[in-house]
Amino acid sequence: MRTWPNEAEAADAAAVAIASASAARDADAIAGLMGSLPPESPRRSEVLLRGGSALWREVQQTRRLDAADRPADTAITAWKETARRALDEGLAGLSGMASLPPAPLGTLAATGAISRGQIALDDGDSAAARGLLEQPVYGPWTLTGGSQPALTSGSLAEAALTLSLLVFIQTDDFTRAEQAMKKLEDVAGQGEEASSKLTAMYLTMGRDLQDQLESLADEAAKGSGESRDRARKILQGFTTFLDAVASRDPKTSSQIWVATTYRSLGSGKGTGAIVPKADADGYLRQAAAAFGKLLAKQSDPDVVRFEASIRLQLATIYRQLNSWDEAREQLDWMLADAQRRNSLEVQVMAAEVLQGAAQAAATASQASEANRLFQEAVSGNPGSQIWGWAAIANRLERQGINGSEERTIVARSTFFEARLHLAECLLDRARLPDATAAEKQKRLGTAATIISMTHKLYPDLGGDAFSKRFARLLETIQREQGTTAPTGFSPTKPAPS
Repeated sequence: MRTWPNEAEAADAAAVAIASASAARDADAIAGLMGSLPPESPRRSEVLLRGGSALWREVQQTRRLDAADRPADTAITAWKETARRALDEGLAGLSGMASLPPAPLGTLAATGAISRGQIALDDGDSAAARGLLEQPVYGPWTLTGGSQPALTSGSLAEAALTLSLLVFIQTDDFTRAEQAMKKLEDVAGQGEEASSKLTAMYLTMGRDLQDQLESLADEAAKGSGESRDRARKILQGFTTFLDAVASRDPKTSSQIWVATTYRSLGSGKGTGAIVPKADADGYLRQAAAAFGKLLAKQSDPDVVRFEASIRLQLATIYRQLNSWDEAREQLDWMLADAQRRNSLEVQVMAAEVLQGAAQAAATASQASEANRLFQEAVSGNPGSQIWGWAAIANRLERQGINGSEERTIVARSTFFEARLHLAECLLDRARLPDATAAEKQKRLGTAATIISMTHKLYPDLGGDAFSKRFARLLETIQREQGTTAPTGFSPTKPAPS
């Protein structure tokens, strides 16, 4: 890029560099790469659309971190503004075209329009988001009715339609919202994987809804009455639409969407300022009731087809409600099947449920039961086909956790989560009142070794957010070991905060 900044090859180099920075979760690098691109550079629009979408994705993922693990709000706001400017300029270069250009620019334009629409929705500007959706050349909603396969099927169509559904509900256009739902069902297809694919799309839309509500909750917590009003309007629009769909559309897929969205409304960990816990738990119970009604229809072939997805969602809901026996009942059903028990998603859920149940038992002063459950969360339970955190991490490590593909990025994140949970379980076991002094020190030492070995093998520890979590956990372990001035990873100075 520096050697031939005005040559076409510079765009190729920029694309590779942006992909590498995105895989490394380095938002500053993405922003810097776009900033260093000369104004007269060929294919500038292509680079800006690629970089703007990647930077907005980083903003979304960073916001989902716990407050202690996030960069400063000013940095996240700056990244968002950089993404906005890049996408606006990139899309402006296409506004005079009569039709969408071929790939890669056409695909990047559609992706960029989706990202820019999400930013508009994040700003509370649903009118602007709708305008982007329906833009005649690159509008995501426009393109889902087109003839290009890449824009009417696959992940790009899924993203376009989930955004469309969010926008149409928030602009009270329930007719278009139902059309978007139908198109999502068409994209999912009719094959064996259709049920899990459709459920994944609904969950993605729910996660985007959570992101929007959590962003409003942050603003409301700082005293923004306007944000509280916006959140109230969004919730009202969704519940009105959900009730309408639940009462007049008996299709299994539609009822699953209703239940999944209620689950999303009740699951936002940062929405407390606008969704009180009692209301959130109410949404979760509505979701559980809707899923339960579906499971009662065992004569319906669609229910049978969706059953695994339904039960996994129920397990998630019961875990959030601290209903451990009910969550375990759903997991036992899935683990009884040889194919389903090899699902990473199922095994992660099983380990989370065991760890949560162990923490609940410890809080209830049931030390023996807590110790047993913590051990199962770590090492698994061969009798019930549960792997446990140790085996989950080992399997992911053997499969490979380096690379820029979405699947590899998810595997890498899950690996570091598993290693963190391993150490957390050992720390919690060490704190149990029936642990002897020797047992306590042994468990603490093992927990510290797990973190140190992870740091030795993977010095970046999965990025800044994971590094902070590992450092804080190691310092906590060191305090439990009796160190008065814990130093984290450094033998001479405190770990980064």
